[in-house]
Amino acid sequence: MKQLIEDNIYAFYDEVGSALKTGFFKDSTISWMNTGSSSWPNMIYNTSFSEGKLDEFVRANTTAIKTKKAPPFWLLEDGLLNETLSKKLSKAGMRPIMHWTGMGLSINAPLKYELLPTTKIRRVENTTDLNAWQNILNQALMTSNKIQDGIFVKLYRQDHFKLYLVLENNVPVATGLAYFNANNCGIYMISTLAEHRQKGYGSAVTKHCINAAHQKGITNIVLQASDKGVSIYEKMGFKEYCEFNIMWMLGKDFK
Repeated sequence: MKQLIEDNIYAFYDEVGSALKTGFFKDSTISWMNTGSSSWPNMIYNTSFSEGKLDEFVRANTTAIKTKKAPPFWLLEDGLLNETLSKKLSKAGMRPIMHWTGMGLSINAPLKYELLPTTKIRRVENTTDLNAWQNILNQALMTSNKIQDGIFVKLYRQDHFKLYLVLENNVPVATGLAYFNANNCGIYMISTLAEHRQKGYGSAVTKHCINAAHQKGITNIVLQASDKGVSIYEKMGFKEYCEFNIMWMLGKDFK
């Protein structure tokens, strides 16, 4: 399951990166997206290196960050090599700013949930809904790192991307995204507007994504949970399998 979690998030970022007109870089050792602004999805990820060449690897890529060729955010998974990399990046001026827990769930039946008559969940299938979906994300989840405009325009109609809106009395209040990769489904972008939280919308759209995977015959569900979200997903049956840390290059030039 740990490998599925890592494979899904890297494949997800690869597809998002491919949707960018510029700024996507990928080779056998590292991948990144760099939009030229602070917008999501700026991220370095899926790094692969030999311990004997670690100093050279860190020097080359932190130089790429400082010259604005690469973004200032670096996603690291757990493991001894990445612990060593993290220490080297700290010496180069980077600091951990966010922690995710990689979680997984295997299903053999859809999950049950109930919605009030005033609540609906629908797939995003037009630009009006896409704009509403993105606006919720920018308000509720991406408060300091807005989504780059236009990325999901190229993705939301594809069958392996399913974007969902939760509506209360026909007003959009929450979002979710299911990304299907091989025989697994990654759940992303679960967010609820502040004034509508604690009403079960996030849990409902998460289960809706899971059930969309079940309809495709997919049994493995993966996600990356914030520290606050771990207990919520555990109640659904998710288990912890790995850890991720996002590091950021210190300095006002990298905000």
